[in-house]
Amino acid sequence: MQPNIQQFDKIFKFFLESDENNRFLPVYFKAETFVLHYVDTENKRHKNSLLKISEMVSTMQIETGGELNSVISALLYVLVTDLQVPIKEVEMEFGNDISAIVSGTEKLKQLKFGKIHQNADNYIKLALTYVTDIRSMLVRLAEIVYRLRHLNDTPPDAPDIFINNISMLYAPVAHRLGLYKIKTEFEEAVMRCEAPEMYAYLNEKLKSSKEAREKYIESFTKPIKKKLDDAGFKYTIKGRTKAISSIWSKIQNQGVGFEKVKDIFAIRIILDSPRETEKADCWNVYSIITDMYTPDARRMRDWISLPRSSGYESLHATILGPGERWVEVQIRTERMDEIAENGPAAHWRYKEKGKSESSQWLAHMRNAIENPDLFTTDEELLQKTQSKEIFIFTPAGELRKVEKGYTVLDFAYMIHSNIGETCTGAEVDGQFKPISYVLQNGQTVKIKTSKSQTPNDEWLNILKSPKSRLKLKRTLKAIQYKYADLGKEIVKKKLEQLEITFDEVAIDKLTAFFHAKHPLELYHLFGEGKLSPTKIKPVFEAEIPKNATEIAEVLPEEIHDITPSGGDFILIDKNLSTIDYQFAKCCNPVPGDKIFGFVTVSKGTKIHKESCPNALDLKERYAYRVIPAKWNVAADSKTGFIAEFQLSGEDKNGLTAEITNLISNELSLKLRSISISANKKNQFNGKIGVELRNQDEIQRVIEALRKKSYIHNITRS
Repeated sequence: MQPNIQQFDKIFKFFLESDENNRFLPVYFKAETFVLHYVDTENKRHKNSLLKISEMVSTMQIETGGELNSVISALLYVLVTDLQVPIKEVEMEFGNDISAIVSGTEKLKQLKFGKIHQNADNYIKLALTYVTDIRSMLVRLAEIVYRLRHLNDTPPDAPDIFINNISMLYAPVAHRLGLYKIKTEFEEAVMRCEAPEMYAYLNEKLKSSKEAREKYIESFTKPIKKKLDDAGFKYTIKGRTKAISSIWSKIQNQGVGFEKVKDIFAIRIILDSPRETEKADCWNVYSIITDMYTPDARRMRDWISLPRSSGYESLHATILGPGERWVEVQIRTERMDEIAENGPAAHWRYKEKGKSESSQWLAHMRNAIENPDLFTTDEELLQKTQSKEIFIFTPAGELRKVEKGYTVLDFAYMIHSNIGETCTGAEVDGQFKPISYVLQNGQTVKIKTSKSQTPNDEWLNILKSPKSRLKLKRTLKAIQYKYADLGKEIVKKKLEQLEITFDEVAIDKLTAFFHAKHPLELYHLFGEGKLSPTKIKPVFEAEIPKNATEIAEVLPEEIHDITPSGGDFILIDKNLSTIDYQFAKCCNPVPGDKIFGFVTVSKGTKIHKESCPNALDLKERYAYRVIPAKWNVAADSKTGFIAEFQLSGEDKNGLTAEITNLISNELSLKLRSISISANKKNQFNGKIGVELRNQDEIQRVIEALRKKSYIHNITRS
């Protein structure tokens, strides 16, 4: 079905009107051909898309001054989102620049603003820094304008959220970009939806006072015109009524009635002045008016000496006219008026006159929006670099501001020190990332923690936040002192065994011998296990009494790497199931074993079997740290524990495979480790680790292995 070519005349007319030296013609024909390829004008849905294209292109033409890539991107964006035209087709036909703008607009559309009311300023900054090319935001604003004008076509559950987003996000964004017409249209629409009765009331007040207002303006401007004529100025005077939403805002902020709002109506004096004299001419006109009428000095606004970042220039004065009525007077030149009416596009078109880059103003806008609150002059705009902030969503939809380059670990510490110290990584947009992962703008981050996680010195290389680094250093220092306490006790006990006095002389000797900087470092080395207490004896060899008997040093082993899940397996002391505990690797207790708890200085409570080879020593030397413990029969019995078995017997071919088959297939248990070694006498010794849940399964393993004739001995490690 052939579409009617005339339907595209309105869409592409701007190319021909603004085309200089036929620069746009090739793109004009390419875009027209591209649209015709995908659009069926007899299809109702496609007709609606054409209407959307037409209105968005018109908006982009006005707000960007016909900047080619911006307008083409708006056109193609509709095809991609509404008619599912592949983005790769856009890239192939129109290049990376335009396809990036279209992709960026899609990215903005997918951005969620669930709790925008809680921190609107951060949401605004996020939206303005979320894409690399600000033209994506311009296309998105054009789409919002279209949706707003066709609000009745929006699904019934969407208008409230849509209007709220306009109020909290898109109107402020339009304001920051200097798109004042769009900003005003947004604010009027919001008021019509949120305060319809007040809107109707103020609208009626403006209508009923229109005739009187026009007569007053005529009487106010008549003497001004005479003075300007006598001074030889070429000028135009226009009347303007403030937008209803702005009047309502002033009524609320000032706490006054409609009649008391000072600048409900205003006059605009537009001078036909050459560029070199326009500032002086504006100030001369201001002087003429204030000689006739009294100004309110508090409401004087000089946007000529110090233009806004968008390029807006004008003198604003609030004048007390006849009948004690206030009138706002705006004084500007024709150049300034075009910038005020057409925004940044007109500003940079004037500023870059004579340069071939029609999109030069967009580069300046891109700099401007990164931190608009800091800009006062064009020179500052040009000196501004990239934003140093990014914005991260929490799982609850809250938005947090962080420095660019911050990691998952930085974000965890920002939430709370305890979260940071136990952080193991994060779920970022649904994918697990390590603590060193550098966060990107707009990501949703859910921090993962573990009770068994402890900070270490390497984290100082990951953290970028000075505040978080300071917190980590304090934590590491505290951990060092914990190890030092344990180390001090180890050294003291060892010296007592050797019948050496535990005093400053002995500690200084040990400190020097082990090249420690001070006793605290010495204790830390022993407490952390980097120095064995067996190394103390040689230091005092000459001083040890001949009748001294040294007791073998037995220290707690490292914990096993299996972490129970599905419930608390141990009841410690007075049936407390909330104490942090870990299973000792030296004896690998399994449900059903008789057990006890041993409180360590820095690693919580370790659970040992009563028959553990270390049990006797621990109970004799550290009795004050031993606490009762028993298995919680109500806990999840499906979780596995590693039990180790020592085997010996007659070596044979396929021994390892046969034992593996017995455990895995015949007993349907998980074999976690196996180690077999044989000697020249054809005998073997080995160790296997099996994941078990209770004593019954331990017995099954022992009985099954004993039935094998080649296994002579089997004991649980």
